[in-house]
Amino acid sequence: MTAGAPDGVVASSLGDRTRIPRRLFVGLGLIAVVWTLSWTHTRPFSDYAFFPLWFGYILTVDALVYLRTATSPIARHGPRVALLFVSSIGLWWLFELLNERVQNWHYITPREYSPLAYALLATIAFSTVTPAVFTTTELVRSWGLDPLRRLPALRQTRRFLLSAHLAGWAMLVSLLVFPDVAFPVMWLSLIFLLDPLVTVLGGHSIGRYVERGDWSPVFNLA
Repeated sequence: MTAGAPDGVVASSLGDRTRIPRRLFVGLGLIAVVWTLSWTHTRPFSDYAFFPLWFGYILTVDALVYLRTATSPIARHGPRVALLFVSSIGLWWLFELLNERVQNWHYITPREYSPLAYALLATIAFSTVTPAVFTTTELVRSWGLDPLRRLPALRQTRRFLLSAHLAGWAMLVSLLVFPDVAFPVMWLSLIFLLDPLVTVLGGHSIGRYVERGDWSPVFNLA
């Protein structure tokens, strides 16, 4: 480790141009160990592989983003990433609630759990969704798809925002009324419902990007 290196960062043999975050080694180590335990069905450890495996993925991808761009979600604001884990729980339980109507997926568990144990284990697992999505989004964005940043702008007028928001409600209603046909819009309904609200409130919404002709977040998130 070199003198003056930031906490949590190890200087590589390439010098100061490339610094390898320690979380890359932690993440890769978790993936290697937990993946092996999972695939060899080494119980009881394999029964609890979901969270550590995805946590290792998040650490690894965040470190790769840092190596490519000299910044990353954890490097910029670690506590905010921790909040992503918390917000992810509510978000995915909402999708689970919608899935009660759609029945689009189900889980094969290694054994029977009590309702309390299942809720606890599911909550821990669901906490990884949002951090995994956003760290992966930043990795995709690091490749710099410039043509997508110079597409025609889409003005975020009040009428357009209201129409998009109402479209989100229409998707949600169609999902509940015709679940066998409308199940794909489950993943779009919340975006159409929430993004116009974030735009109106002045947040970092997709709408603010496309209003400038920058459609890259649409591709990166997808």
